[in-house]
Amino acid sequence: MHRFLRFSIVGASGVVVNLGLLYLLVQYGHLDRYLAWFIAVMVSIFSNYVLNSIFTYPDRRAKTGKAVAKRAAYYYVVSILVVGLNYIVYSLALEGGFGYMESATFGILLSTLVNFAMASELIWRKEFDDTY
Repeated sequence: MHRFLRFSIVGASGVVVNLGLLYLLVQYGHLDRYLAWFIAVMVSIFSNYVLNSIFTYPDRRAKTGKAVAKRAAYYYVVSILVVGLNYIVYSLALEGGFGYMESATFGILLSTLVNFAMASELIWRKEFDDTY
């Protein structure tokens, strides 16, 4: 439970990054809502990866540069899958008449649980350096 709490704190910071950047890009950058969403998601994925590595899983740091690169690659693959889920929810909510901020929030909430399970079981597993 302690790790999920840390993961959630990092996730909350990612939500702030994601929604804040989405808002800025749409309202002030006048970008298309879908392009702005994509950029905001990519930036928040990066910030979450760094913070999770430092804060959520400090006991599972990769031992070699090769392991760090592999872990980052796996993280982005998992994130793309989770982003796909997030995007589906975002799109469906937009089509259902919700605003872009609410739609993005729905996508984030659903994808958080999936992301934690995959991160814990695949990305930051204790045996990562030895098995991948």
